[in-house]
Amino acid sequence: MDIQALFKIQCGLYVAAVSTPEKMNGCITNTLMQQSHAPVKLSVTVMKKNLTHDMILQKGSVALSALSGNNPVALVKRFGFSSGREMDKFNGFKDYQLDRSGNPLLDGDEIAATFSLKVYDTVDLGTHTLFLCDGVDAVSKATSPLTYWDYRASFK
Repeated sequence: MDIQALFKIQCGLYVAAVSTPEKMNGCITNTLMQQSHAPVKLSVTVMKKNLTHDMILQKGSVALSALSGNNPVALVKRFGFSSGREMDKFNGFKDYQLDRSGNPLLDGDEIAATFSLKVYDTVDLGTHTLFLCDGVDAVSKATSPLTYWDYRASFK
């Protein structure tokens, strides 16, 4: 199988973030998908080895922030190139607000939209878990989203 073909699937790049009483954490994902619009149902897939994965399972909710095309390289590095098990990704980071569930939604020009989700079911996908979610809230901003293809072409 040509794995490179998977990079041509059009999807965005997101920070999935969650806060528990012990810690706030987030990771990069490219797998937020709308499943239904009435009612709003979305799915997000997170790698099982990520701390964010375990925190979403524990809390049952997650916030996603869609990265914009406005050069979000610092956000990708902060949330995608290190483990929350080894560092506090929110240490010194102030560009966020908490959603109704207490999960961090990122702010700034690097964000195209935000989504607050409540998990209602999961599917084991081997290395990843698919979280099936109810859409609790969503906010669209004026900037265009960064696609995974654009990220790979421009930032990798």
